[in-house]
Amino acid sequence: MSRSPGVPARRIGLLVASSLFLATQAQAVGFGGYVEYGHAEGDSDLFDESSTERFSVGFALDTALAADRLLNFRLTLGYQHGERDFDGGPTINTDGFTMNTALGFGVIRKPAFRLWLGPSVRLSIDALDVPSLGVGLDITDVSIGGGPVVGLNWNIGERLTLSTTLAYQYLYIAEIAETDFGDETFDAHEHLISVNLSFFFRTGGDRYREPARHAAMERRQRHSESRTNRRTGNSNWVFSDVR
Repeated sequence: MSRSPGVPARRIGLLVASSLFLATQAQAVGFGGYVEYGHAEGDSDLFDESSTERFSVGFALDTALAADRLLNFRLTLGYQHGERDFDGGPTINTDGFTMNTALGFGVIRKPAFRLWLGPSVRLSIDALDVPSLGVGLDITDVSIGGGPVVGLNWNIGERLTLSTTLAYQYLYIAEIAETDFGDETFDAHEHLISVNLSFFFRTGGDRYREPARHAAMERRQRHSESRTNRRTGNSNWVFSDVR
């Protein structure tokens, strides 16, 4: 079965562009980078059972690192290298890129840190470095899946945030094998656990502010103090005038 190799890349490019556009519309945004380690256990119609160590590095974005808001959107996009081991077989290297998105709910929000959790979605494309075996064999893995993620942001000063996340994701993988005689697609599945460490530089709008009710109470208190001071000042002026 023939296929156009540029189609998945174009679709992912459109998805990335849409995600960046939506994220940058937010008033509070943080930009930075990340490193990630993941371990996956899976099975495949093509390779049988396998385990994979994954390493990733790239760009990171978040819409609420320090702000006292319930929701945040997290995006990471980067290069991914993997080492896949098979039962009784060789180790195969993989190289490609991966994109992760997450919708976080801030369950604990403090000026110094933010604890959040929510659903995540992963999309990856990897090329496998396999022996050609004389038939011009090329294998590409297209992975999509998701699962829960929990994150902790540590806010340092006015602009810097360090963040770590722990995620579990179930992935469906389409393994596309291309040879001189034609193409064929095989099904595969993986259970992935990953740990991510990110650093961000926050924009001016991404800072912790006290809830509105606290701000209103402070305004009323200042207004009351101002009125009291004015009355006290008037009383002193009347008293001094009488004297």
